[in-house]
Amino acid sequence: NITFYVPNDSVTAYNDAWNDSLKIEPIFELVGKDKIILDLGNEYIEEGYTVAGYSIENSGEYSVYGYNVGTSTNLDNKTPGKYENTYNLTRTYEKENEKITDNFAILTREIEVVEDLNKVMITEWSIPKGTRTITLPVKGTVNIIVDWGDGVVEEISREITEKNMPTHTYVNNTTTARIYDIKIKGSVGVWGNQKWFDKDAPGEGPLSLYGSPYNEYCNYFIGIKQWGELGVSSYGFASCELKNIYKAPTKNSFKNVTTMANMFNDCSNLTSVDLSNIDTSNVTDMSNMFKGCSALTTLNVSSFDTSNVTDMQY
Repeated sequence: NITFYVPNDSVTAYNDAWNDSLKIEPIFELVGKDKIILDLGNEYIEEGYTVAGYSIENSGEYSVYGYNVGTSTNLDNKTPGKYENTYNLTRTYEKENEKITDNFAILTREIEVVEDLNKVMITEWSIPKGTRTITLPVKGTVNIIVDWGDGVVEEISREITEKNMPTHTYVNNTTTARIYDIKIKGSVGVWGNQKWFDKDAPGEGPLSLYGSPYNEYCNYFIGIKQWGELGVSSYGFASCELKNIYKAPTKNSFKNVTTMANMFNDCSNLTSVDLSNIDTSNVTDMSNMFKGCSALTTLNVSSFDTSNVTDMQY
């Protein structure tokens, strides 16, 4: 049990009633660590503090005597950096009809927001001269921060279908195509198109790329610099102008993937694919995965686990 000074009915003046040597202030402590590492974008959960051994939930045990804890923070969980939570223990009382507040103790908790760069998907896009709008092919439950590569950063958090995929407009004032890196971090249900589209068909018809919602994706998406860890259940690059995969994915890049059907179907510019590092034990469909990859000369699928695959045609 922790004892601390509390005036009683016969004590009306806090500062004069007791000698300083007899005043015992409540012990004020943080719950948990005083230094926290928080991944970028993650929610911060406050662990709290105790006053005289009482937690926030039991604050009535000390607030009835005028003790109070004020808190403040400058935390921004969307920007890497060091931040502080401040906790100020005070006691308010009346002396000669005047309300007085004494500051007893100030505690701080340091919170460092860090970005795990391995979790960021980095994609490469070729944007022709002039004004051009592209489509980011993310679907399902999407909670991401997108750096569009032109100085614009956007947070996207909503349910997304083929009818409302995010778009972004670029203005390329040069005389040639310009390369932009788009960086995505967070969580995505599905990336890309999971079926093949005919690049040469006119706008009519269900298999026409021109008439599909993926036209402004497939025509400008040319590279994967880093797969990241978006938690997708399926990647789709079918019918894309994809040329370069600069870095092999990690196991965490594919840990939720259940289908790889049509993944690279008709990626006719792709020359090399390294998928040697991934876990495919949850994948059930690998059909048409490399169909139409006419330029492909190097392929590493040495780690593939096909024990649960039921369709591997083509």
